[in-house]
Amino acid sequence: MRNAIVPVFTSIVSMCGTSGCEKPTAEERDVALARAAGADANTVARIVDGYCDREARCGEIGPDQRFADDDACKDSMRRRTTYDLSADECPGGVDEGELSECLARMQNENCESARDKLARITACRTGALCQVVPRM
Repeated sequence: MRNAIVPVFTSIVSMCGTSGCEKPTAEERDVALARAAGADANTVARIVDGYCDREARCGEIGPDQRFADDDACKDSMRRRTTYDLSADECPGGVDEGELSECLARMQNENCESARDKLARITACRTGALCQVVPRM
């Protein structure tokens, strides 16, 4: 875990220039954490976009809804997905074929399904998405 702290700190510090530091956005912070954890930021973004597109299609984004806006949905899902696909949880990376299946199922998922459980879509569970690492 100590090794993960250095890249995160370096990524956040690199946002500092001669005129001072800018506070990183939530997305910049989460991307730095994703890199430190070994998650592929592009993969995380594809899952987050797919999930939040589904939430928007199902009327779950907007005033008095589950997510106030698209950014709130993406921030929430980015944190969860980054953790789920971390180096500890998914050391072999993500299988592209399984990811494609997950995204397709997510797009076709009925709005009546349990909205808060992406893991209910079998193809999107960490165990399905992560490549198996051969034991030595």
